Amino acid sequence: LRLGEGINWDTFSKQALTLNVDPLLQAWTHRMKDFEQAGLVMFQDSHVQLTTKGRLLSNEIFRLFV
Repeated sequence: LRLGEGINWDTFSKQALTLNVDPLLQAWTHRMKDFEQAGLVMFQDSHVQLTTKGRLLSNEIFRLFV
């Protein structure tokens, strides 16, 4: 996500499913939608990237994945 172009959420989701972490993926997806509503991330087609506001709070967003 720290990259300007963000990540391909579809690819990320498929990789998560192959690792058998479906419950985590569901939680991550739900939280990412919350972050989108808060203006911290932006979904564009299959990519998700940080907004300017999201870059300022990126460590809070990244805690979700740890």
